[in-house]
Amino acid sequence: GYLWTAEKDFKSYYGKDRYPVFIFYDRDLFSHISAEISAGFMSRSGKLRTLSGAGTGISSTMTLVPVAASLDYNFGIVRHVKGFVGAGPDYWYINESPDITGYDLNTKDWVGGYHGHAGVWLYNEDPDYADWGVKIEGNYSKIDRFGKNDIDIGGWIFDVGFFYRF
Repeated sequence: GYLWTAEKDFKSYYGKDRYPVFIFYDRDLFSHISAEISAGFMSRSGKLRTLSGAGTGISSTMTLVPVAASLDYNFGIVRHVKGFVGAGPDYWYINESPDITGYDLNTKDWVGGYHGHAGVWLYNEDPDYADWGVKIEGNYSKIDRFGKNDIDIGGWIFDVGFFYRF
């Protein structure tokens, strides 16, 4: 994946572009409706921010574990290509670990929010590999708060990955 965060205060300390890794499970419920659950992991180093949003020179590591569920509407586009749109809740684990010896200033929190996403499933045309394919998705997450302040660490996530249907 490729994450662009939503809040400029967060971007200025950890940078604009990050690359989380995601796994997902999607299950058909009805003819055009499916449910999906996904989880990811990302770790990024930068400079610690204060509660007011001011920058510091203190090195810090941010670890994110985004977890999301969604209900999707699936539709055919052309042969071997399906589109989807969906939305659902997010629940992310955040750990910010500043590099200060002698003090435990870690911020560990579960923060909630929601997302909407859309994309395509590209199925392989070879009959021997018909259950394999590529998923391309754009996802926008709105995460309510982080570190007991108003910073929204959500934003756009663009995913490209392989899948196997069983």
